[in-house]
Amino acid sequence: MPVLETTAIPQQLPSPVPTVGRGPSHALPTARELVHKTQPSEVLVTDAARLGEDRFAVAALWPHDHLLYQPVAGGAADPTLLVETARQAAAHISHRFYDVPLRGMPFVLTTFEADIDAPGLPHAHAGALPVLLDAVCTRTTVSPGRLGLAMEVTFHIGGLRRGRARLRWEVMGERRYAILRGRRCPTPPPTPLPPSAPALPLPPHVVGRRRAADVLLAPPPGAEPDAWRLVLDRGHPVYFDHESDHIPGMVLLEAMRQAAHAATFAASGPAGSWSPLSLAVSFELFGALDAPVTVHAHRSPDPEASGHADFHLTATQFDRTLVRARLRGAAPSRRHAAEEAPAC
Repeated sequence: MPVLETTAIPQQLPSPVPTVGRGPSHALPTARELVHKTQPSEVLVTDAARLGEDRFAVAALWPHDHLLYQPVAGGAADPTLLVETARQAAAHISHRFYDVPLRGMPFVLTTFEADIDAPGLPHAHAGALPVLLDAVCTRTTVSPGRLGLAMEVTFHIGGLRRGRARLRWEVMGERRYAILRGRRCPTPPPTPLPPSAPALPLPPHVVGRRRAADVLLAPPPGAEPDAWRLVLDRGHPVYFDHESDHIPGMVLLEAMRQAAHAATFAASGPAGSWSPLSLAVSFELFGALDAPVTVHAHRSPDPEASGHADFHLTATQFDRTLVRARLRGAAPSRRHAAEEAPAC
């Protein structure tokens, strides 16, 4: 799976999004159902306009203060905002422009790639931050009761390009979805696993979060290095905003981001702050909500040779891989880490 390169964009580069006719409005959030959200505070997309047969301008607002999406090291916006905005744009476009019904047609996300342009995503310091997406869709599957789409989207903030994303998903009828889910679920072992003791989540700062309630990782029962046990709170207002019959893909992706941060923290200490600059994710199986999941993070050798810390990550259940990912972030300086390490 290729790592997406980050590219510095000249500050004078204008946004290429056409402005012919009425553009999308940033005035109010779109209907929650169009982006598969329950809580109004979780809706980022506000509107969309068709620019061509399969090209769309999508407007979004990034909140100044959010329960989960807080600024990362250096004051940049949380990169997860870019990922979630692209996911919401995909749902919005599917329903509004490709006539996908709001009920009875489950969505299945298969791949997601994203990269952030230097120097990072700006954070909304006062009020919400307007974001404009230029999205181009390609129909990959068209058959009765089934639609496959791929989307390439460019993010523009203040007239400047700030990031890109590519994702693929399928929409299908409930019967076809039930068959697919049955085929793509890990099979439990014939002998039930013994109940495990309640897991104590890692401290929030180790995984790059501010609240203990947002931590998704705990040490595994054994002493396996660079491995963590997934901890799910199905009452979390962001991770489980709406009902799901499997572990949501965004939860698995966030768990991998936290694992990369935890691995960096273990190697570099308090100065080991890490935030993704690019990612490539492939969703392979549906994860059962009531079975243990282990997240593994393997750091690529000699990451500081290129100034980046690259991680290959997997989430497994019953020894089957649910998702694979490759994440790249800036490698913390060893000298900086030594200077900021606490005295013994």
